[in-house]
Order: sequence, then structure tokens, then C-alpha cells
Amino acid sequence: MLAGGASRRMGSDKALLPHPRGGTWLDNTVALAMALELPVLVLSGHASHQEYLASRSPQLRVLSEPWPPAGPLQAFAAVFSARSDEAWLVLPIDLPCLTSPALDTLLAAWREQEHAALVAHDGERQQPLLGIYPGMACSHAALERQLGRGCHRWHDWLHQIPHRSFFLPPELLLNANHSADLAALTDGEF
Repeated sequence: MLAGGASRRMGSDKALLPHPRGGTWLDNTVALAMALELPVLVLSGHASHQEYLASRSPQLRVLSEPWPPAGPLQAFAAVFSARSDEAWLVLPIDLPCLTSPALDTLLAAWREQEHAALVAHDGERQQPLLGIYPGMACSHAALERQLGRGCHRWHDWLHQIPHRSFFLPPELLLNANHSADLAALTDGEF
């Protein structure tokens, strides 16, 4: 899980906002990940997230970003390896409408072709922060080269690795970044 964003557009830490299903956005995303019955790792640059999760979910592994936050791809590089026996489900904190059945479907589709990344697509564009990324030497090398050039765009890396898209309904992939998005979500309009 990626939970370390600055939340500048929202004006406050999105991870700790109240979620319509109860708890916080961080609680909701952790629950979605834990429902898959896979090991869960939360990667965040916020000490408050680590403290919050330590008191609520001691079985979780929570890591700090090892350098000043520089975006989600840089954060992912802290854990992504070339090991072919690993795959990472990347799950952002700011998809408040995402459901467990959607994640189950994504995981089942990836298992049909585990050699390529599987990235959520809403019918108009890819959503690379929701995807499954298998550890492969070529993908790891491409990530290191790209970050070494100072390029932190996930889409740029995605175009260098084997991947395919997987459609999920747009309403499940709504990304809340502004206070107006939050108000619409709270009012049931989101």
C-alpha cells in the first residue's frame, strides 16, 4: 500500500480522513488488502501513519520511505526487486470507492498471466497505482534506469515493462484529491 503522499490538493492528510464506511481511509485500505489474505506492507513517509497502524494493526509491516518523499514510483522502488518469485499488488490510499470484490477480480485476472504487470483501467486511462507488478529483472532494471535519470513518472516506467490493462468500473476508481471531492463523497454524490 502506498500511503505517503503529501495530500497538498486535499489540504490535510488523506490517509487519516474519516471514510464513509467507517474508520479512516487508511483503515479502509488496510482492510481491503488484508481481506486478500496476502502479506500486507504499508509504505509511508508519515510517522503518524506508522504510529496509527502500530496501535490498530500490529500484524502489519509498515516501512518508512528511506529518503525524502519523491512520489509513488520512488517509494515503490524501495521494495520492488528483480526476484521472480515476488509480485506486488500496489494499492493507493485515495480510492475510497474501491471494493474487495474488485481486488479479488484483479488478482484472479493477473494469475492467468503472471509474467506481466496488470494495471487497472477505467475505460479512458490506466490507473497504474492500482496494479500488480511481478518482480522481473527487466522491470527492475528499467525502474533503476528511469529513476537514475530523475524521471519519477509511473506511466513512463509502465511503458518500458511487460504489462496489460484490466478494466474496472470507473466508479470504483474515483480518486479523491480535493476537498470538493471529499464533500461529494460524504454527500453520496461521489
